[in-house]
Amino acid sequence: MKNLLIGMTAFLLLSMNLSAQDYGKPKRVFDKGQTDIQIGYGLLTTAVILDDATTNLPPITIRGDRFFSDNFSLGVAYTVASHTNQPYIIPDGLAQRIKNTTHQVVVRPTFHMTSLKNLDLYGGFNVGLNFEMFSVDRGSTEYITEHLNFQPQKTKAVYTAFVGGRCVLDKKWSAFGEIGYGVSLLSFGVGYRI
Repeated sequence: MKNLLIGMTAFLLLSMNLSAQDYGKPKRVFDKGQTDIQIGYGLLTTAVILDDATTNLPPITIRGDRFFSDNFSLGVAYTVASHTNQPYIIPDGLAQRIKNTTHQVVVRPTFHMTSLKNLDLYGGFNVGLNFEMFSVDRGSTEYITEHLNFQPQKTKAVYTAFVGGRCVLDKKWSAFGEIGYGVSLLSFGVGYRI
């Protein structure tokens, strides 16, 4: 009797799920003239991987994209993140940790494959600027500035590539996942169609 109840419950839930998939989602929501706002959360942060740093603020990205055709969009993105490295022992015996706060602003030309139902597979590249600010937790920045070549502020050009995909949640909302070399190697989040 217990197995019959579990089987009937599973069948009912599966049939409700299938009917929601057939009728609840629109057939196409990615097309020319569309504007999306997205917020993302970065995983596999490059500072943690390359420098064995500790994350203070994980990479948070806010971006907007405008479709100029069914297969091309142009967007802008802003990312902020903060990390603290392992301590350096400077000559006077003081252990200093360097905190790095990064602000990144990029333009994102993106090419889309939107012919699949409720799915957008895409790839593109980021071109923009990285603004980095360094500080130490104890003492002055004199040693790291002179001997480790750290400047309190640094701006550098950014040019990276990415690939990703997003799926439709309903007529306005979508979820995305993306792989690319930037402040983080992997990011995911949600988008809202304006």
